[in-house]
Amino acid sequence: MDEATPYYSDDGLASTPDLLAVHKHFDEKVLSEAEKSAAKKGFHSDKLAYLGSPAGFLMEEADRLNADLIVVGSNKRSQLSSLFFGSVGRALAVGAKHSVLIAKQEVAAEGPLTAVLTADHSKYSDQAVHLLAELKPQGIRRLVVLTVLDKQMVGPADEEHIERVRKHMEAHDNAMVELFEAAGIPTEARVIEGELDEVIDEQMHELNADLLIMGAQGHGFLARLFIGSASLKQVVASRHSILLLRPAP
Repeated sequence: MDEATPYYSDDGLASTPDLLAVHKHFDEKVLSEAEKSAAKKGFHSDKLAYLGSPAGFLMEEADRLNADLIVVGSNKRSQLSSLFFGSVGRALAVGAKHSVLIAKQEVAAEGPLTAVLTADHSKYSDQAVHLLAELKPQGIRRLVVLTVLDKQMVGPADEEHIERVRKHMEAHDNAMVELFEAAGIPTEARVIEGELDEVIDEQMHELNADLLIMGAQGHGFLARLFIGSASLKQVVASRHSILLLRPAP
């Protein structure tokens, strides 16, 4: 093949030997830095470079390794990189069978982390909560269990009925608080009236939270395709990092 003639990889990107050499050099540098950073935190890591669809490759590797979690992150702030990063996050949120951590912001090297866990008290939400407890996340020093009471979802009802719903949610939240407190994570619960996305954004800002944790409902591809408008909006449009929990069926 003529070295000046571009060819196309499986994902349709035009490549030349010179361009591939640049990719290889950049990949080796990034992977080496990541390996050193992981070693400082006490983690063992393996390096693997791939040219193609990042979301597709990550899902294939997660399936091969039977992984518990897929993690992606970016420190870039340009509009182009944000668009690219958003598309990868969206693809993982929709297509992955595994839980996904999408890191969008730098976290302070020292000090406690604050996380907000949304809970709607559905069966799937409860499974996601128990998965989080099983994962035993390290570094969270404040966990806020957030339940949003959306009167539109409750439907036409008098204030007495809405108050009964609130009491039920608070009791359920208190059980979750006990679960995480037993795991050594200081936890509190909040039941707030309002629209889900608006309340989440307000609480993340008020608490200066580092991480939003949500359930990503569905196991089959079609079910994952409809993970919920709130979850997908937080993945694509929000500025905060997000952990999507997907319990095994």
